[in-house]
Amino acid sequence: MADSHDTTPLPSLRHSTAVAAIGHGMAAAMAENPDGEAARAYPIFDAVPAGHMLFRVDDDCHAPHLQVDEWAVIDTTDRAVTWGELHLVLQSKGPFLWQVNRPYGIWARTVNPDRPTAMLSPLNRPKILPNGQIDWSKPVHLSDGPIYLDGLEPLLLGRVVGIFVGPDEFSRRRRAIAEGRRAEDAVHRSEHGINGGRA
Repeated sequence: MADSHDTTPLPSLRHSTAVAAIGHGMAAAMAENPDGEAARAYPIFDAVPAGHMLFRVDDDCHAPHLQVDEWAVIDTTDRAVTWGELHLVLQSKGPFLWQVNRPYGIWARTVNPDRPTAMLSPLNRPKILPNGQIDWSKPVHLSDGPIYLDGLEPLLLGRVVGIFVGPDEFSRRRRAIAEGRRAEDAVHRSEHGINGGRA
């Protein structure tokens, strides 16, 4: 009779053939993305404009652009697909932030040319090692899709346009930026002998 307390270790995901195949496909697809569709740095808001809403960031899948517990400012009047931009998308388990990209790599080869699709991706993409493999020692956030554009468009709740920090934090950050610029200017003047090198 078999022991009901089997001590056979579970296979490690790191050594899983299925995960390795997915990793290889992701790495190849990421290398084939010609557009890059890089994210922009988000401006800081000290107030929420009309027609906008806030959405709390609850994970690191868009780091470093959006950090855990930050508030993304969503323009609810901008519900058109904008390639490479971060959108708030209504999904079966609620709203989620996704970068909307054109399909590329293995996903582009499965696209019906008569019905365009998009990929929903995290900004914090998997890191690729020099050997072309995914770095499994770091968090790996996966993409969703492809999804038909005509199915995605009604699910878009708006586009991320900034980060809300409130008026006090906004003022603190502006002062820190101004102080940093003054320090950089002083170093530049000193290095180039401008104004006798005085700050």
